[in-house]
Amino acid sequence: MAKTRRDDRGRVLKKGEVQRASDKRYMYTYTDPMGRRRFIYANDLTELREKEKKLIKDQMDGLDLYVAGKATVNDTFDRYLFTKFQLREITRSNYVYMYDKYVRETFGKKKIAEIKNPSDGVMKEICRESDKTRGMRRALTLEQQRAFMGYIANMTRLQDISPQ
Repeated sequence: MAKTRRDDRGRVLKKGEVQRASDKRYMYTYTDPMGRRRFIYANDLTELREKEKKLIKDQMDGLDLYVAGKATVNDTFDRYLFTKFQLREITRSNYVYMYDKYVRETFGKKKIAEIKNPSDGVMKEICRESDKTRGMRRALTLEQQRAFMGYIANMTRLQDISPQ
């Protein structure tokens, strides 16, 4: 049977928890998704365990890569596609094919944290190319509303009395 590890107060330490002999601080050791060993430090055991809970929650949500600034465009795309349950199989395979062919080996390897302002000036281009008045809605004035409603009321009366 394995011997349980305890801190200097006699409390049982969980797997990955250690109380350092040099300064009596608590340390939690874990391996990140990139395969590197990481550490969390705290002055007391309850604080360390709160930090562990937050870390585990972030890992379950997939946020640890993003917080560390290590997530790439490929990671983000793969995670996004994993969340899409309602995609038809042909649509999913088309997305993956197009992404793999045009993005994965080039732009996809960039870290999200390093991408800055990829869409500067896009709206200016869109506005320049499109007609500014096309598609714009304008509200009717009060007089126009009354005239329209009068016309509709008159048309319904005419339809009621007209022979079929």
